[in-house]
Amino acid sequence: MGESVDQDYTQAIKWFENAAYQNEVHAQFNLAVIYEYGEGVRQDITTAKEWFNKSCENSNKESCESYQMLNRADGVGSCLFF
Repeated sequence: MGESVDQDYTQAIKWFENAAYQNEVHAQFNLAVIYEYGEGVRQDITTAKEWFNKSCENSNKESCESYQMLNRADGVGSCLFF
């Protein structure tokens, strides 16, 4: 992201959110990563898990794995969709 142009997390988040709310699986995954690492937003693992789960529900295997990993780190059970 942001190669050869200035990074603008505010704009990226806006566009990812627009697409994610329309069930675009890659946008849901990207939003989850943004919140997981706190890139341009306050780090929010709960929100990251919500977006990973939505993306997992839309058959994104990488999101399912990330969701499981975050749940294991929290001592919570695994994702039901993977």
